[in-house]
Amino acid sequence: MQLSEQQKEAMTTVNGQVILISCPGSGKTSTVVRRVQYMVGQGIPADQILVLTFSKAAALEMAERFYKLAGNTEMAAGVTFATIHSFCYSVIAPEYQLNVRNILGAESQWMIIRKGVEYLKRNEELSMEIRDYVEFTNSCLREISVINNNGCDWNTYQAETCPTEEFHKIYNLYEQSKHESGKIDYDDMLKLCYQLFCDQPEVLEAYRQRFKYLIVDEYQDTNKLQYMQRDILYMLAGDPRTANICVVGDDDQSIYKFRGARPEVMLGFSRQYPGCKEINMDVNYRSCTSIIHYAKRLIEHNQQRFPKDIKPFRTSEGVIKHFGCKNTNMELNQVARNLKAMHENLPYEEMAVLYRNNNQAVLLSAALSRKGIPFHSDDKLSSPYKHWIFADMMAYYRLASGTGDWKDLIQVINHPNRFIPENALRNCPPDRLAVLNCIQDAPMEPWKKKKAMAQVRDFFMNLQLMDRSDPKTFIEMVCTMGGYNLYLANYAKYRNMDVSELTGLIDSYKDDIQTNNILDMDEWMFFARRTNQRIDEINRQNTKKGVTISTMHKSKGREWPAVFLIGANEGIVPGKNVKKSADIEEERRLFYVAATRAKDILYISYVESDYTEKSRFVTEMFCEKQYSNASSPEKREKLRNGMRVWHKTFGKGTVVQAIPDAVAVKFDKAVTIRKFVNAQQSQLSVLKN
Repeated sequence: MQLSEQQKEAMTTVNGQVILISCPGSGKTSTVVRRVQYMVGQGIPADQILVLTFSKAAALEMAERFYKLAGNTEMAAGVTFATIHSFCYSVIAPEYQLNVRNILGAESQWMIIRKGVEYLKRNEELSMEIRDYVEFTNSCLREISVINNNGCDWNTYQAETCPTEEFHKIYNLYEQSKHESGKIDYDDMLKLCYQLFCDQPEVLEAYRQRFKYLIVDEYQDTNKLQYMQRDILYMLAGDPRTANICVVGDDDQSIYKFRGARPEVMLGFSRQYPGCKEINMDVNYRSCTSIIHYAKRLIEHNQQRFPKDIKPFRTSEGVIKHFGCKNTNMELNQVARNLKAMHENLPYEEMAVLYRNNNQAVLLSAALSRKGIPFHSDDKLSSPYKHWIFADMMAYYRLASGTGDWKDLIQVINHPNRFIPENALRNCPPDRLAVLNCIQDAPMEPWKKKKAMAQVRDFFMNLQLMDRSDPKTFIEMVCTMGGYNLYLANYAKYRNMDVSELTGLIDSYKDDIQTNNILDMDEWMFFARRTNQRIDEINRQNTKKGVTISTMHKSKGREWPAVFLIGANEGIVPGKNVKKSADIEEERRLFYVAATRAKDILYISYVESDYTEKSRFVTEMFCEKQYSNASSPEKREKLRNGMRVWHKTFGKGTVVQAIPDAVAVKFDKAVTIRKFVNAQQSQLSVLKN
């Protein structure tokens, strides 16, 4: 590889403090490896060089590339490549007499939370309904990591996963379990290392003398905590005037806020080291010109960033497209068709489909399976037929066909809510009269009892109608007559989810039934078992064959000739709870990272309906610069008839009627006229001539 002038400068500037700002596809890893080779070649002892990164895979890759380049000589073998966590563990292990048995792995963390949640549920200390224990447990672990990585006071922390009081109980049980078993998690490694360096300066000094040259990769992923990653690195580097520290990263690719990472950490490096040398690696060797052009247009909307002008090395234009569909299933089916068409000229292994949330993978895997497209994922894939919605459908089916039991009854009787206490029906046969008698004997308010009994009568009448229905009709009857659609809407609202993630699964079932000409319920259950087996086999083999499907987060550091970004909708990216400008910028960086994984082809898809709008990031990428002269909310003019305005979703339009409390706008690309009341008028910007 021929090095650019910036790469050469980064490689040869060995002493002092250096910040290397590397845009996507700039050859960052190669430059770091060559820098280490150059340092050893200049006579710097290899065992004085410490290279830190933030994932085990990245550390191993860097070490392998270095040893291959250096010829695996004895002189080079002394260089230490490690993750920040493994380095901290190596520091604390001898001091606290730790070994690998003391480390709490991801699976063990998960089991502690799961058992804690089950304990609290048994003791009726958790009020919320939990349908998906995997999703709930993972959410709890993420929030616990947020507390530990951000130095939050857990007593005052406001939880998102569940009611705050109940989350505090889960957090307490987790920390108590660690303490009683003598275990530490990865967050503890950082905290203990920092504390050790503070309490025992002689230990810190010993490591300073050992590692006189420090290189930190992916520096934007450090957190800004006083007692965590950033200060551990600064303490290790020593005197700011004489420290030999080189940090490498890109503030535009800081996407791990949930771990405590902040882009301002990278922006603040020059404040810690006022005399540092800044080297901007701004040439992208990966992507075609059009992909870089639109990605730049997107990321320039962020305010908290180093100013930079990314330049394409390649001259080919490439392909970038975006399209909308009426619903999620239509979107994913279109993506599958596009993948199939591309496969005529491109192997599946050179394509990737990226999504914001793991939940989206369930529907995606179903759509790819229907089209016979092979795929794989670094994450464990979930079959759509292992979802609790399918379990509910089967419970309804068993009850309707007369083969169900009291467990099936309890599973669905309150979906939607019929205000029937679960304990009232324990061990109750799924018989109308038996259920009515149980409710009659239950300690309930008279009005609730009367309502519950009426709804139970309707419930069993609906079950009679559902019996012997074909699968598609059965699903539709459960959703409409049984009120299941209402239950899903309420559940999504309660869990702060996009309801389309749930209704899309229903649509996916119906698509499977239609595509495979499934005529009866037994055939559908056989199809479900076969699908589960196929997904299990994919998880077991993990052959890396076929299309890569991955979250946007896990795509970082990777590249493919063709990339599809799906679910580019408001409420997904950015998410529903993302309100603050700093959080919006984080989501924009994530979308930018995902888009810049593409080398030649980038497709962006979304649902476009009366209830769902495409992501603002799509609009920012593809709208012309002329929209930037729209008036700001702070200086908004009073809207009048004939004014030209712009809306982030509907584009340009003309005010056709303005009254004191509302305006009507005819948009250039719309058939209907839309009304905006007072509060909604802030969505409209006046276009200047």
